[in-house]
Amino acid sequence: MAWIRFDKLNKNKLIHRLALSNYEHNTSLGIRTYNDCDCGNLDVLTKKWHNSSKYSSITEICGKRLLRCQYSGNFSKMKFSVARMSNTCCEVIAVYNALVLSGKITDDKNFDAYFKLASEFVVNGLFLTRSGFFGSSPKKISSCLDAYGQEHTVYTSLSELDRNVKDGDIIVVAYRHHLVCMHTYCCLKLGNEIVSINRGSGCLYEWKNKSITECLKGNSFIIATVIKSNTVE
Repeated sequence: MAWIRFDKLNKNKLIHRLALSNYEHNTSLGIRTYNDCDCGNLDVLTKKWHNSSKYSSITEICGKRLLRCQYSGNFSKMKFSVARMSNTCCEVIAVYNALVLSGKITDDKNFDAYFKLASEFVVNGLFLTRSGFFGSSPKKISSCLDAYGQEHTVYTSLSELDRNVKDGDIIVVAYRHHLVCMHTYCCLKLGNEIVSINRGSGCLYEWKNKSITECLKGNSFIIATVIKSNTVE
């Protein structure tokens, strides 16, 4: 099934109305983009941490503002279908970051493109149920990139992925860390390092590793989508 873009959502369909309602609610809150209260020695937030909302949800890499740490800022107040975005938005953050890095999305100051993308995932990519409690399926990411006109390659072999990733490539990686729990994050190959954004749901920093295998730390690889550097605008 073709990916339905935000401007094609149909208010006569229940799930589309819900996605549009999510968009209105989430944009009214907005992304927290300043971090005056950040502690210099704090690297990771837990979703139960009572002060998580005071932390900025953005980072800057290669001169572009990207999203990080779904436990931070206003994500816990935002909706993804009927679930909390802080528990479920890793695929959306990962794909948004990849599309910003590739130039297919402009990192506008209000992050409007992110909120529209999140609504698109509610309509097109939910995993298991329409509630959103299980997040979205990383196997739908390829369809999303097709809809945005972004060339990409899908990998289901971790060893093949590590062999083929080159400097400047953008990678969206999904892995399983519990029986039904997945996490998806965006990373970028810069020189000899893999720089990972939102590698963990509570990360306020960028992980740096020599390979995707090293970054996964034994967790079960599911799938990766790679945007080659020669397809980046």
